[in-house]
Parts: sequence; C-alpha cells; structure tokens
Amino acid sequence: MNEALEILQELENLLGDERKAVAAYDVTAIARIGAAKEDAARRLKTARVADAVRFRSAAGRVTALAEANAALFAASLAAVTDALGLRPAVTTYDSRARLRQRSTSGSARVV
Repeated sequence: MNEALEILQELENLLGDERKAVAAYDVTAIARIGAAKEDAARRLKTARVADAVRFRSAAGRVTALAEANAALFAASLAAVTDALGLRPAVTTYDSRARLRQRSTSGSARVV
C-alpha cells in the first residue's frame, strides 16, 4: 500500500474511534482524536499518491465518514443543549424578515 492510502486508512480508523467517542460523550478522547486527525491531514498533504483510482475511492469513504461524524456531533450537541435548556429561543424578526438569535450555536470541524 502506498503512503497516501495508509494515511487515509489511519484517518478512517480515527473517524471510527471518533464516532464511538462522540456516542460516549468522551470529551478527552474527542480532543485526542481531533489532534491525531489534524496530524494525519498534515502528513497527507505531502504524501505520494501511487494509485489515483484507489486514492479517490478511499478519500471518498473518509469524506463520507467525516461528514457523518460532524452530523452526529452536531446532533449530540443539540440534544445536550436542548436537555439543559441552553438552546436560544428565536423570538424576533428584524426589518428584513430574517430570524435573529440571541446567542450563537457551536459548530463541528471536519478534517
């Protein structure tokens, strides 16, 4: 296997671990996995791609897993903030009929 495919496999494994950590609300593991994903992404930028077809296929899987994890993270965050009563109530409209919120929501970063 070439270097780029090995890194993509590493990312795929990390995303699986991240999914489990989000499901368990393990903040420490989520932070550790996030740092490992950033390191892998940094190495992937300079990795040699020997087989473009296999690389595109693996990259597509990693992208889909990352997007699924981001959606899971956002849903988990929404569930927790709803349970704690921390979600902002949208109560007013401005003159251009756009909703105005009183606080901002969090976001998940996809690496």
